[in-house]
Amino acid sequence: MGSVETLYDGKGKVRGYLARWRDEDDQGRKKTFLLKDGLRKKDAEKHAEDEERKKRIPEPPPTPEDLWDRTVTVAELAGESITLRVPQLAENTILCMRSRWRNHIVPTQLGRTPAFDVQWTQVQTWANEMREGNSKGAVEACLGLIRRGMEIAVRDKRIPSSPAAHRIYIAGDEPPEDDQADAIVVLEVPEVACILAHLEGVMRLIATIQAHTGARVHEVLGLLKSDIDLKQRAIRFRKQAKSRTPGARAKLKTGASRRDVVIGAVLAGELESWLADHPGDGWLCLLDGEAVKYDQYKPALEKAARDAALEMEAAQRERVARGEEDSGWELSRLARLDELGEIRSHAFRHHHASVLIGMNVPLLAIARRLGHSTIGQIEKTYGHLMKVVDEAVRDAVDGAWRGHVAQRALSVPSALPQVP
Repeated sequence: MGSVETLYDGKGKVRGYLARWRDEDDQGRKKTFLLKDGLRKKDAEKHAEDEERKKRIPEPPPTPEDLWDRTVTVAELAGESITLRVPQLAENTILCMRSRWRNHIVPTQLGRTPAFDVQWTQVQTWANEMREGNSKGAVEACLGLIRRGMEIAVRDKRIPSSPAAHRIYIAGDEPPEDDQADAIVVLEVPEVACILAHLEGVMRLIATIQAHTGARVHEVLGLLKSDIDLKQRAIRFRKQAKSRTPGARAKLKTGASRRDVVIGAVLAGELESWLADHPGDGWLCLLDGEAVKYDQYKPALEKAARDAALEMEAAQRERVARGEEDSGWELSRLARLDELGEIRSHAFRHHHASVLIGMNVPLLAIARRLGHSTIGQIEKTYGHLMKVVDEAVRDAVDGAWRGHVAQRALSVPSALPQVP
């Protein structure tokens, strides 16, 4: 309980008042209120009461608004999200993510904006501007970095719920009217075979492994001879080649990428022949005694694809001229071959997936073979190819029930009276 004492001077006159109270730690406190300063007894009493009241009524806990970080920027949060994923992803993937962050997020007005203050319109404007001169995939990848960083900050209660976590519409990319709008061009077996025919040596081997396993190009370039098990007819993918460090290997893109892929007799024969001609240990794909680099494989593949496109186009025109094929069909085919001339190594991965889908292989098996943990990516990328699966399902259900329905029709009499 607070108290107030009267203070006197040497002549016995009142000169002020002394307020006493105890704080939260039960320590005695005091304060002087002098008349010459214009202070009175009621001031001392009020002060003592206020201090006692503070002790009885604790300070309210800080609100979330008081704890929010109002200075951290969008770019900083995106960078932090990349750092958190370093233990989970391959070095090449992290390097690619940091390159996008450094070039497309850090130097922008959006990147410099405090995440606490960012508005949906700012993210939308940034996405529209970036869409000019960049692919839709690059924009979505950068949006993913921003969104992930913001979501982590929201979960950690560093910032309030942010509009950057919402899906942003990219100008110029109207939503597809059907499943075919964004369908990738998938190479068929004759087209892949024609490309392989225009490759030689180790370049042909790399492309053949990709086409027969669906492996990513750096996974193939990172193979050792010890990763090939001809007895079990399988390839063990354990590491991949480092894109910026020739002759070195790094961990795979994800944990699901670490897998054993069974191979058929065609690829097994190619590998057996290659290993017989190139005995010893070490890298599987060697050129002039050194591990093949992607910069060496890429131009060789592009040239082979261009030559294959020209060859198939010339053969197509000859068939049309002989009347063996319809000219209208030729035009749609030529459009497809135009895409063939712009082939990239990932086209073999798409080709392999399409072959498996066409043979009604379960989607989970396809996902595991390609190094995915779920079928989500398969459905997203190859959804336009699923019609063949729908037809197989329909035929399977009809086949299972057709005989049973026919048998029931013969054995169960009709409930309707027969008309004489």
